[in-house]
Order: sequence, then C-alpha cells, then structure tokens
Amino acid sequence: MPPANPQDRSAEDAAGLLSTTDSLGIPLATGQPAAFIEALGGRDDWQDLRIYGALLAVLSSVFNHPNVHYLSGFFGPLERMLRDAGANVGFAPADFRRFTPMLEATAPRVMATAAAPPDTEGWCSLSLHAGASVTELHRAGGDPARLLVVEVSDAFPRTRGLPPAHRHALHLSEIDVLVRSDRSPYAFTDPEPTELERAIASHAATVVAEGATLQTGIGAIPSAIAS
Repeated sequence: MPPANPQDRSAEDAAGLLSTTDSLGIPLATGQPAAFIEALGGRDDWQDLRIYGALLAVLSSVFNHPNVHYLSGFFGPLERMLRDAGANVGFAPADFRRFTPMLEATAPRVMATAAAPPDTEGWCSLSLHAGASVTELHRAGGDPARLLVVEVSDAFPRTRGLPPAHRHALHLSEIDVLVRSDRSPYAFTDPEPTELERAIASHAATVVAEGATLQTGIGAIPSAIAS
C-alpha cells in the first residue's frame, strides 16, 4: 500500500530519486511539473532515461542529455526546437484517446504531475490537466514498485471533475513524494486574430446554443470563439 503521508521533498531531492536508467511519464502541457522537470536537468549521470509526454511546456537541459530520450505524442514549439537542436526527441503519432493505452503499455516507473495543494481532506486537485495520464498516475500511486511525484503550487486552481467517479484529484495516501513550488501554470498567448479569423468565430458563435458545453483547442480561432 502507498504511504499514508507522502515525503515532502525539494524538486532537486525528488529528481535524485530516479535511477540513472529509468522511465518517467508526464502529462500534456499544463499538467507538467516545472520545478521537478527542471531539476532533472541538474543531473548529468543519466545512462538511459526515457521520458514520455506531449506538448512540452517546460524547457529543461535534461532533454539535451545524450542518454535521455523523450517520446512525445504531440509536437509543440519546444519539441520542434529540441529536435532542430539535435536532441533525442521522438514522435508517437496518436490522437488523445490513444495516449492512455500508450502510457499503459510503457508503464513508466515514475509518474509525475502538477497539482493544486491538498485540501482539508487530503485531495490534490489535478487543476488544469486531467487527461490521459490520470489512470497511470493512480496506478503508480498504488504500486509500491513505482513512484508518484506530485508538484503542488498555490498558483494552480482547483477543478472538481465529477466526483466521486471522476474526481480530478490525487489523494495524499496515493502520493509518494510531494514537491512544493511557487510555479505558475504555463500560459499560451495567441496572436491577435485576423479579420478572417474574427469572421469565422462570429459565425461559429451563432450556432452555440444556450447551455452548450464547449471544448476548445489552441489558436486564434478557438480563442476568438470563446471571446
């Protein structure tokens, strides 16, 4: 069983818990634990570290280490920059629903995520990301042979999900290592929309009914529609 109370560690101490030959799973973009990932870059002893993630939002020198391989399911600007600089970055073509079975198949020994600090009942909300990595986060937390690292910051808002079946949270009883940081969520900034993009957004807004639920993507048009 996982410990009732996780160890409070600095990001550097948490990074030191990985073996020189190890595997790490991180969520997409807004769920990535920035201080922990950056602290991994402070080590130079990697022999074979494999990192699985998508849409990288944290730049760390760990990705430039010759013995570190990062496999991404969604190439963003940082993946392209690392690839062009000669880093060992691979791409696994898949849509979002296939990220879950991909993580299940690789079963990284270490899973890490960002979250809001624990509430009075010990729940750490998964905040701005509760996607394909959630199942594997719970599995890592329940497996004594694996490690679950959760970086919490007051800057991350709480989201509820649909408790109890789909609560967007990890309980302290699942977490092995708790890293406290002051990091803020990564903010994607969109360019000013063009007249054409505004026209598309205006048309799309007319077909959104009262009470509808919107799922938006990244870019000028989704942001213009939401505006």
